[in-house]
Amino acid sequence: MRINKISLLLIFLVNFSFAIPSTTNIQKTTFSSLNKFILKNGIRIICQKDSTSSLTVARIFIKGGKLAEPEGKSGLSFLTTRLAVDPGSSNDVQKIATMGSKISVNGSFDYTTIEIECLSKNFEKTIKIISKSFTKPLFSGIRINRIKKIMEARQKREKEEPWLLIENIHNNLRFGKKHYGNPVYGNEESIKSINKKDIKNFYNAYFRGENLIISVVTDLDSNAVYDIIKKYFSKIPAGESKLKKNKAQIILQAQDKFIYKNRRQSLIMIAYPQSEINEKNFALGYLLNVLIGKGTYSRLWALRQKEKLAYSIRSKVNFMLFAGTFSACIETHHDNQEKTVKLLKNEFKKLIENGVSEEELEIAKINSIASFLRENESKSKKAFTFGYFEIHGLGYEYPNKFFNIIENISLKEFNTYIKKWLKPEYKIQIIIGKKAPQFIKASV
Repeated sequence: MRINKISLLLIFLVNFSFAIPSTTNIQKTTFSSLNKFILKNGIRIICQKDSTSSLTVARIFIKGGKLAEPEGKSGLSFLTTRLAVDPGSSNDVQKIATMGSKISVNGSFDYTTIEIECLSKNFEKTIKIISKSFTKPLFSGIRINRIKKIMEARQKREKEEPWLLIENIHNNLRFGKKHYGNPVYGNEESIKSINKKDIKNFYNAYFRGENLIISVVTDLDSNAVYDIIKKYFSKIPAGESKLKKNKAQIILQAQDKFIYKNRRQSLIMIAYPQSEINEKNFALGYLLNVLIGKGTYSRLWALRQKEKLAYSIRSKVNFMLFAGTFSACIETHHDNQEKTVKLLKNEFKKLIENGVSEEELEIAKINSIASFLRENESKSKKAFTFGYFEIHGLGYEYPNKFFNIIENISLKEFNTYIKKWLKPEYKIQIIIGKKAPQFIKASV
């Protein structure tokens, strides 16, 4: 018997602690009051008026990321972006600290981002300081070496932290030892090989108007935000460097990997490829992710709640311009490693062979809508979301389309998507723990 949608909606609203009676109202509140401006040099500015606090959050997206890095220069994208926000003087560093403004840099597959969080009254002062280095960075040996040391420390952390390590291993197995398969912070050899000329060339190629998106969520007036960014970022030259699809190789074959770690817990991942990002594929992948590993109604929850095997479960979908991945991870006690692997593999086997029912699909749809709304409650996350969809070609207004696309995914369409991408011959399985299963050889 088909589950009543209204009943399911009530269940999920309680589960996600929404005090607002209608998801439609939440959607309108979350993704309304949007404006887009384009500077003469091609920089796109997306601004949302959000008066819930006197904080302003801005995300600067630079198209390029790991896909743009030359072979053997892994980490170049992050290093260049980090240098582009390195304050030009100790006086500027002190000003940033005094204002309480926060600046951070993150790398990804097709882009890097700079996140700026500050009091709205200090937005212009903060942007003014950042623009000095962004529009005319100092590529001195001292600065480069200092940031390289930061990256080396992060490389070490990624090797020691199993959750970070397993994701890097997965990317390497799925995409090979270049571009999408590169670690964000590079490796020991690549960091040593990057010189000042490499950084200048990367900056000149990708820090161009059409490659930049500045997404801002603030209580300030949108026109005021536009005027501030125009004032300080108009010096950026126009132009665009297009990313090449043929660099985004993807390895569609089954692979097993074991990494030895002397720890009580075993970390197990099963991963599959996904299609490249577009409006429909993003919704299908998001729905799959929710169905498998997000929330108490997900399939993996039973391994934690009923079987009592998992310390933690995670699933993740990544979409890029020219590829995508889906992975599910379970952390369990070393003694339960073999049993957990069998149960996880069996769960995917059932999903691939039998698909999902109409009732399960309805639950996953409502859960997806609730999850997407929860993820975008903060100014920081919304600033990221608008820029993310804009830089991937779906447009900053895609969040308002997402809900309708989810609602209209049919059972046949979703089950077809599952069978297309969750093929056994595409599966990557990675285990980090004390003992290698018999079916894979150990790697240190």
